[in-house]
Amino acid sequence: MSSAPLIISRDAALVDELLRLAAAAGVTPDVLSETHALLHTWSTAGAVLVGADLAAEVAGAAPPRREGVHVVVPGDVADRMFRIALGVGAEHVVQLPHSEGWLVELLTDVGEGARQPAPTVGVIGGSGGAGATTFACALGETATRSGASLVVDLDPCGPGVD
Repeated sequence: MSSAPLIISRDAALVDELLRLAAAAGVTPDVLSETHALLHTWSTAGAVLVGADLAAEVAGAAPPRREGVHVVVPGDVADRMFRIALGVGAEHVVQLPHSEGWLVELLTDVGEGARQPAPTVGVIGGSGGAGATTFACALGETATRSGASLVVDLDPCGPGVD
């Protein structure tokens, strides 16, 4: 999924706020105010942000389950909103303005496109001088030959290069 995020809401103030956050993330979302049109873009959107005002209506439309659906609530979140979010298939209930930073990060990730998971290897030495740093460096050098790699030494006593 690398297309634009989708905002579904009739709440003008909420839509304005979400457009402001999307601009901060460098993305231009599609905006729908009617649920009958959502099925055309539901599956292809990079992320779906459903306003609390239309969440129950979207749940009633029974769109197919997918990742990246979030119900956005301005202000306090009522308990019933969590039940409605389950009906929408939402991963999160996002409270504004409390979760603005998180939402900008989410939208930034959507704008950058889908990322491939990277293999991660941890090297832990059994005792000082066991060669964990040398092994980690050799592993990083070997990984560089097949693509990008990053080696981070987190030993609180240092890498032992002395």
